[in-house]
Amino acid sequence: PDGFPTGAIHGMVAMLKRLRRIVDPDGMAGALTAPPLVITRITVNDTLKLSPQSVQASAGVRLPHDQGVIEFEFAAIDPAGSHQVEYFYRLDGLEKDWVRAYRQRFVRYPGLEPGEYVFNVRAANALGRWPDRELALAVVIDPPWWRTAWAYGAYAAVVLSLLFAAHR
Repeated sequence: PDGFPTGAIHGMVAMLKRLRRIVDPDGMAGALTAPPLVITRITVNDTLKLSPQSVQASAGVRLPHDQGVIEFEFAAIDPAGSHQVEYFYRLDGLEKDWVRAYRQRFVRYPGLEPGEYVFNVRAANALGRWPDRELALAVVIDPPWWRTAWAYGAYAAVVLSLLFAAHR
C-alpha cells in the first residue's frame, strides 16, 4: 500500500532507534547553553596585574592615575567549538555600543583618563546562543592628588586667604 516493502520500514525504524541511542537529544542540551566565560588576565602598563584566580575573586580593580594602559584577556570554553565562540565587549564610561572582538580574545585601552569604568564581556557559542547576562568588572582609575576634592578644598582655602589678606 505505501510502496515500501515491510522489511524496509522495519529496518528504517530499527536504524532510527539505534541512531537515537548514538545521538542522545537530552545530551544536546549542553550545546544550547552559553559557554562559561572568564576574564583570564588583566595587564596594566604591560605588567600582569591580576591572574585568573584573583580576577574571579576580585570585586574590581583600583589603579593610580599613572596606570591608564589596561588590557583585558577573556575566554569562553565551548566543547562544540571554542574557535567558533564570538565575543563582544564594552567599557562603560568610554564606549556606549558593544564592540565585536572578531578573532581576538583581548582588548587594550591605552591612556584611560581617571574615572570609573565597568568592563563588560559576553560570548556566544557556536550556535549563536548568548548568556542572560555578561561578565562585568569594575575599574577605577584614581585622579592625581592635585585633582582630588582635598586638593580643590586647599586651593579654595589659599584663594580665600589671599583675598582676605589683600582686602586688609
